[in-house]
Amino acid sequence: MGLDPGLRVELGFSEGLLDSWAAREAFLLFGLLIEPDPPTWRAWLGYQNSATGRDFSAPKRSAAAYLRLLKDSNDAITDTVVEALAAEPRAKSRGAGGIAIWDRAARFLALRENLAYLPRLRSVAFSRPANRTATVQPESRFPSKLSTVT
Repeated sequence: MGLDPGLRVELGFSEGLLDSWAAREAFLLFGLLIEPDPPTWRAWLGYQNSATGRDFSAPKRSAAAYLRLLKDSNDAITDTVVEALAAEPRAKSRGAGGIAIWDRAARFLALRENLAYLPRLRSVAFSRPANRTATVQPESRFPSKLSTVT
């Protein structure tokens, strides 16, 4: 049995999907929750919170405050570093962009707290067999169980 020659398959990712602030923030958040890495932390901290979905790029990507945080953390930004940052006073002097970086740290912690099912998502993402797809049961906004389907 052969493939239908008229069948068109496209594999790829369109960055246009990330033009909206909500999609971009969610993409970065889930990246940090599942497999945090330095470029994703840099991207997360380089934005500023936006209630309107506009003007979310921080001036100069908060570079001065980010570099200071990076230096203070020995080039290793982690959840623990972000938690410590958010525990400091918001107005503490951190260099240009310091308040924006604090706001992003606090936002990360608030969103992470709202994702009570994260440990189960992480275990599914990294332990499921290659021929299975993880799905979330649709019963509630915060699922109480996960299942896999073939």
